[in-house]
Amino acid sequence: MLICDACDRAYHMDCMEPPVEEVPDGTWFCADCGRCACCDRRLSDEKILDPHSCVGSMRRLCFDCKERHRRGKRSRLSRLGSSQGDAGTHSAKRTSLCDVCVKSLCACEGKPPKMRVACDLCKQVVHADCARLPQEDTPDKQTYCLTCYQLSLDFH
Repeated sequence: MLICDACDRAYHMDCMEPPVEEVPDGTWFCADCGRCACCDRRLSDEKILDPHSCVGSMRRLCFDCKERHRRGKRSRLSRLGSSQGDAGTHSAKRTSLCDVCVKSLCACEGKPPKMRVACDLCKQVVHADCARLPQEDTPDKQTYCLTCYQLSLDFH
């Protein structure tokens, strides 16, 4: 068994692709912890072990992607503070990241773009797979980003 030194998840050595025959010397990081969740760039060991490099649910970002994510988040917050009409005109930029999965909202490296939706409350754009989409039994039939969904639960 291999245990990631960052997230403590355990991996069967035979089940890895390619299989690992010997336990590596020193620290070992799983694929989720060892690469930037956005651009897939290899992270340094110091960055992997830095808790401040995590965004969302333990997804790590390189410095460039983390800064882009932080600037986008600040921009959304300032739009929320301004008129609702301004926030409604928001569209995803090529450098935007989904706040839920912290992956790019654009089609990158030849991959087709995932379907995107806008939160009915804050107008933030996220992947449809990452949003809290309305269910048949949901009375308000609204689509929420994860943050607004969690806030709505606090008020109900």
